[in-house]
Amino acid sequence: MSKPAKPLIADLALVLVAFFWGVTFTVVKQALSDILPFGFLFLRFSLAMLIILPAIIYTNRFRSLPWKAGILAGLALTLGYSAQTIGLQYTAASKSAFITGLAVVMVPIFVAIFERKWLNKTSLFAVVIAVAGLYLLTNPEGSEFNRGDAWTLLCAVGFALHLVVIDYYARRVDYFGLFFLQILVVAALTGLFAPFEGAGMLSMGGNLTGNVLFAVIITAIFATAVAFFLQNWAQQTTPATRAALIFTLEPVFAALTAYVFLSERLGMSGTIGGALILSAIILAEVNRE
Repeated sequence: MSKPAKPLIADLALVLVAFFWGVTFTVVKQALSDILPFGFLFLRFSLAMLIILPAIIYTNRFRSLPWKAGILAGLALTLGYSAQTIGLQYTAASKSAFITGLAVVMVPIFVAIFERKWLNKTSLFAVVIAVAGLYLLTNPEGSEFNRGDAWTLLCAVGFALHLVVIDYYARRVDYFGLFFLQILVVAALTGLFAPFEGAGMLSMGGNLTGNVLFAVIITAIFATAVAFFLQNWAQQTTPATRAALIFTLEPVFAALTAYVFLSERLGMSGTIGGALILSAIILAEVNRE
């Protein structure tokens, strides 16, 4: 058990996590043109697991790994990433970002169910602002609800459950062991599902093109190994509801990355949406429990 981080440092760590996830969103979307979802996820999480494994061996944690917590977190994470990655094949990135952001609304519901907690009026207002900001930022064009949207809605459920599981166990078990086990579970489960996508295990459902290799390396290191280590560490201090609000920065960083590297413009709606999200996070921070 490690000493919990100071609240501000923990929150800033979660902002960095949102940054990593946001800037890799487009990378994953491009990779899916060359590889199927479970094949990509297996490669991503297997590489992340191999990066983490030496630290587990060095610190001799195998005998004290929190298996129950790790399996629960891994199952929720597998649901979230599998559904999101499948959904990205069929829906626009902007719609996917908005629907995934609904995890912000789902977290307090799951917290109320599992931990008998609930948001006060100020925090609830912050959640409403964050959701409104996500809608304006992603600016979906009103297309019909499709199967990609349905998969992404299921992804939001998975990510919300993952936040709640981490919130409950991060202060009760070894956070580093928890971090390792959830990555291991995702790698194992996606490896089991990959051969059933219509291609053999050797090809992992596609070709190992430059786009795929780049996406696997970037997401495995920064969006998985580093990001989930920081999340598990930070949520020893930061409650799940505020962590969910901080993670609404993900589409903000995604939009800024697209502006810098792809010359995309946010427009008035996106600018207002980003401002609303930042306002919600500040409001939640001022209203710290």
